[in-house]
Amino acid sequence: MISGSKIYFASEKDGTFNIWEYTIFNNELRKLTSHKGDGIRYPSISADKSTIVYEQGFSLWKLNLRTGISSKLDIQMNTVAGFIT
Repeated sequence: MISGSKIYFASEKDGTFNIWEYTIFNNELRKLTSHKGDGIRYPSISADKSTIVYEQGFSLWKLNLRTGISSKLDIQMNTVAGFIT
C-alpha cells in the first residue's frame, strides 16, 4: 500500500506479522503495530490514506496513520432467530 513517499506492508520480520512503514526518501523502516502470537492479515488502506484496517486473531483493527494508534473495532450485530437484522 502506497501513500505519498511511504510504503506500508505486512512483514514477519520480528516473528509475527505486523504492519511496517518504509519511507522512500530516507530509507527509514519503522514498525507500526506490535501484535504478538497471531499476526495481522488482510491489511487495506482507506481512500484518503489516513487509516489501515486489518484482521488480527478474530477481530478487526484500525491503525490511524496520523497518530500511529491502533485500536480494536467494536462490531455489534442484532440477531433474531439466527438472522442478522
